[in-house]
Formats: sequence, structure tokens, C-alpha cells
Amino acid sequence: MEVSGRRSGNDDNISQGLVCHPCQEDGVTQQARGYCINCKEYLCETCYKYHRRPKPYKDHVLVDEDIDTYQQDRKALQLSEESYESALSAIKTQKCQINRYFEETEKHFGDKMLRFREESKKREKETLGIDQKLKAVRVFGRERLTIAYKPQQPLQVLGEAIVEEQKRDVGTRKLKLLRKVNIDGGKGKCSITDMAMLPNNKILLILADQINRRLIVISADYNVTFHQLPSDPWGIAEISDTEIAVSLPLDKQVQIITFITVKDAICHSNRKSFKVSGQPFGIRYRKSDCSLVIVIRKGQTCVLEYWSLDGNYLRTVASYNYSIDYITLTADEKILYSSSVEHLVGLLEPDGTVLKSFQYVDDNMLGPYGIASDAFGNIYVCGLKRLRVVSKEGKWEQIIAQEDGYAPQSVLLSDKTKRLFVGQSRTSKGILVFQI
Repeated sequence: MEVSGRRSGNDDNISQGLVCHPCQEDGVTQQARGYCINCKEYLCETCYKYHRRPKPYKDHVLVDEDIDTYQQDRKALQLSEESYESALSAIKTQKCQINRYFEETEKHFGDKMLRFREESKKREKETLGIDQKLKAVRVFGRERLTIAYKPQQPLQVLGEAIVEEQKRDVGTRKLKLLRKVNIDGGKGKCSITDMAMLPNNKILLILADQINRRLIVISADYNVTFHQLPSDPWGIAEISDTEIAVSLPLDKQVQIITFITVKDAICHSNRKSFKVSGQPFGIRYRKSDCSLVIVIRKGQTCVLEYWSLDGNYLRTVASYNYSIDYITLTADEKILYSSSVEHLVGLLEPDGTVLKSFQYVDDNMLGPYGIASDAFGNIYVCGLKRLRVVSKEGKWEQIIAQEDGYAPQSVLLSDKTKRLFVGQSRTSKGILVFQI
């Protein structure tokens, strides 16, 4: 390749630092007119012309016409490399900061857990001397720590007082069966998910027959009438002498129904209904503030919410990441709930504060499902194979068993008459009425 003539733009080569490298080594500064790729040197016009004449250099590749474009590419490469080094340095700095953050966060959690363990051991020692009457029942008053981690957010700790009961009942009590009430009405099997008792003299019980989409009304003289609903009912709450609230999970709806007696015939009318924010299941009425406590499933979450009778959301009491099937209220309006998935029964204050919970470790329970309580604080718990009563002291007694041919699903207790009403699951054997 021969040396081309002078071009405009090359006059700036010296100012840009493009000088002949061989001449510079001899102390002479000459403008660069070309470049040898092999030697990686800039060459003046003379050096460029004679560069390939020596045999060692005859195969060298020289650049002449594109020297300006070549120099710009190299400059761009240099700038890119500088930018890369700068970015790499920034990334390394950020990596150190992130590592330091996670180390500090891990230490924070570790300190929390260490303090919790120390407190737990201290409390466990304290419980060893409490209430010698509970020797037959293993009771632990230990909190369960749950850590929910979210970067750069405060640590959240949720506590529950867990009472683990023994695997076997400490007593068995046989109840007197007063009667069985036939409720099939030609439908064959029924599934009674909940019951309510109105405080008037005409109606004894109202039942939710979930698989047959109906309410079953049992009068005081044990006559049975059926009232069809648009969807599967689940929970029933007594509101007044003539009114109940019914939850319809598939319709995401709560209906308030009025019952009247016309010439000794019990009729009903749907006074009003309202939609809720998910699928309503267990439902109860709070007389103290005229509100409804409703279990609402929202995807994988279950919440306990308060709603007005006009269908207005009031507030959320508690939220769980497992399903809750049934609720009831104690005499002082504490909330009892059951979870068949977790085999758990819990007792809450009206504001959602956990008072206690106990977990079934007996596979024969297959539940728990329906629950009830009496004026003495005893809790009646249904499973498909058992009905048990748990005293305030933690004593378990079995009062109904599968061996007797029963499949308890729901339970209702009358403190006034001392009668226990038991609804069964997918059976044609009717409602059971026991004397406590």
C-alpha cells in the first residue's frame, strides 16, 4: 500500500497525540500519516513508505486512508473500557453494601431468636410449678414465634398460646338420647353444617342443609318444614325472635331471612341480602353492637370480619393462611373457631387477641368441625367420628362416638333446657337430641 497524499484533518494529528513512534524514539516529532497494525505504532510519511522493505516487516498490515476512522474506533474502545471499569467498581461497591445489609439483617434476626429462646426457657421453667391438678393433661404455655421477613421492613412476630392436649380422652361420658328427628323430606341424605335456635315458642331449630340447598325448620312440637334457597347454605346466625342470617358461599352473599307463623304454618321471606368480599362460611350475631362476625375465604386466606346488618364492612378481626370452617360465640361474645385443615380450635377476644388454642392429635376426630360452648366455659367439638367436650381445665371427655352409629358435623347447646342438638354429615339418620 502506497502513502497517499496529505488530507485535511491530519494536520490535527500532532495535537491529538498522533505522532510517529520510530521518530519519537530518536527525539524527533513527526506527524503520523499511517499505522502498522502488527507493530501497533503510528508512522510518519517516510517511515510509512519504507516500513515494509525490511524482510521482517514485509507482511505487516499498514493503515493509511482509514487512519482517522481507526483512531476514533480505538478512542471509543478506550472510553468503553474506562466506562466498564467504572461500572465494575460501582457494582463491587454495591455488592459490599448488600452483603453488609444481609449480614446485619441476619444478626438482627439471630438476636431476636436468641432472646425468644431465652424467654421461652424461662417461661417453661415457670410453668413447671403451675396447677398440679393438670398432671394428667400435658399443658404447655409456650408462645409460637413466626417471623415474616421483608427487606428494609420491621420484623413482625405473631404469637399464639398453644395448648397441646393428650392423645386420648381422660374420660368417657354417655349422654341420654331423647329422640331422633327425621329431616330427609324425601331427599335421602342430608348434611347439616350449622344450626340456630330462635327464642320464640313456635320454632325449636333452624338447620342449614348444605347438600340439598335448603333450610330445615323444626317446630317446638317437632314438625318439620323445608325452605328452598337459591344456593348452598353454610352458616346460620340468630338475630332476633324471627330473623336469622344465612351465609351462601357460592354466591358470596349473606341473606337475612324473616320467619313468621300463619295459621300454625311456618313461612319465610327474604328481607334483604348483601354481598361480601369473598366466600362467607361461619357466621354469628353480636348483640352488643348489632354486628355480624363472618368467616370469609379470600383465595388461600381466611379472615374474620365484622359487618353491619345493612351490609357495610366494619373491620377485620384476624387473618389466617389456612381455612376456617366454623365459628361460634361464647356467652361473653368471645370468638371460637375451628379449622379442619389444621385440626385446630382457637379462642379469641372480640378484638382478635388470641386467648388459647388447642390442636387435635387424634386422627379419629377427622376435623374438628362444628363447635359450641356452654355458660361454664366448656367447649363442645365435633368430628365426623367423635363429639368431645373440653373443660376449662383442659380435661377431654368423649360423649358421642362413631361406634354408636353417629357422624357429628354440627352442634348446638341450650343452656336453658340442657339439651344438646347434633347435626350429622351426609346421613339420613336425622337430628339427634341429647340430655346433658
